[in-house]
Amino acid sequence: MLKYIIFDSLLIKKENSYAPCLASKWKIGDNGKVYEFFLRKGIKFHDGVELTSKDVKYTYELLKKVSGPNIDIDIDKNLVQNIISIDTPGPYSVRFILKKPSIDILGTVSTISILPEHIFKNVTPDKFENSPLHFRPIGTGPFKLIKWSKEEIILSANKEYFLGRPNLEKVIVRFFPNKEIAWAKIMSGEADLFFYLYPENYQFMTNNPNIKIYSFLDNYFYMLALNNKNPIFKNKEIRQAFNFALNKDEIIKTALSGHGVVSKGSVYPASILFDKELQPFPYDPSKALMSLKKYGWEDKDGDHFLEDNGKKFRFTVYILDGDTIFEKTALIMQKQFLDLGIEIKIKTLELDQIYEKISRKKEFEAAIVPFSMEYDVRFFHSNPSIGTFNIFSYSNSKIDSLLEQIQNTPDPLTKKNLYKEFQQELKKDPPGVFLFWRESMVALDSRFEGVDIGPYGILKNIRNWYVPKEKQKYR
Repeated sequence: MLKYIIFDSLLIKKENSYAPCLASKWKIGDNGKVYEFFLRKGIKFHDGVELTSKDVKYTYELLKKVSGPNIDIDIDKNLVQNIISIDTPGPYSVRFILKKPSIDILGTVSTISILPEHIFKNVTPDKFENSPLHFRPIGTGPFKLIKWSKEEIILSANKEYFLGRPNLEKVIVRFFPNKEIAWAKIMSGEADLFFYLYPENYQFMTNNPNIKIYSFLDNYFYMLALNNKNPIFKNKEIRQAFNFALNKDEIIKTALSGHGVVSKGSVYPASILFDKELQPFPYDPSKALMSLKKYGWEDKDGDHFLEDNGKKFRFTVYILDGDTIFEKTALIMQKQFLDLGIEIKIKTLELDQIYEKISRKKEFEAAIVPFSMEYDVRFFHSNPSIGTFNIFSYSNSKIDSLLEQIQNTPDPLTKKNLYKEFQQELKKDPPGVFLFWRESMVALDSRFEGVDIGPYGILKNIRNWYVPKEKQKYR
């Protein structure tokens, strides 16, 4: 999150478009295979060195060589690898030459923070991930690092910020052992910002006049991911049946205290690419049972459980340990499946175990997983080198073709039409159960004004935040 206030990217992601940031303008050539960005002059890193096209070139060439925890997960490596070469016609212009046309390169450049080449130039790609320089970040952003320790991070206003000096003098980030202590700190006025508020705390916090709640639809959709290699889930009609079997409205009401919307698929509801005509799977357990019976699953011995050739319909669902939303969602699903005659076992895993068993080894039957929007090609393409996060082992040649066309078209209207077809096909052949989009809530001390919080970054406009003089606590 702090990357948004320490570093800048070439562009800024808006709700349905992109706006200038380090680059004041850009142009597209060769039918979408050439993108040229023109940098603002006079932008300086926090150490006073001017940013030029060589820093942009260095950053992108480095990204093509390294990957790991210090490389933001929102960066689509496939799009970075689509860049054949990077030219610098002058100190304030940089030109990307692509293998294939792709309008999605704009999304990529809006997420990549530009690094200072003069700081990292002696760090080889194999040493980059463990470089101590990561703990002394120098960017061009509205705030610069003053202190980084285990207890706190202190940032001060960049008085020479190219988009205007921030109104706040300092930003202090403190670490607490658990969310309950952090929650108590903001309730007592000892802290100002608490993000990702849990639904069960919402009503209590709204009763505090000193706190204002900002809410927005988060850019993650939740799914019951099904391993399509498992014989039980191999048939798309079985996966469709699962979508009919679950009452998502009840899940949202209970697990999210009503703060969410039913997912119709993977496209963000506020996006211009979203197909408004697409309907979610209705809750229809009778239809689910009919489909399951068609493939041999029915209660043949009267014990309420579905079976096929004497085998009970049961499977295990993995969830992240310690997350109440995952836990509540899983328990409601467990009851709804049991009403249908399907037994599920819930098993919790630590984050590193989730990555190992589900993302890397794909050793699971089912799991509740959140997926970031706008990276469909990584989630649903069957080619492992393209569908890098296709944990479902999902394979649909039509989906593959549509995703490739979407990636390679520079025309927005064509892309929108292709996305409509993609959403319709994904509903016909779902890789799992689309559950919900969660409404995220952020608690902020009510004395702050000029605040605009949304799905593209809680702190993205923090330089515009301010506290009227009569409400200031710190002098």
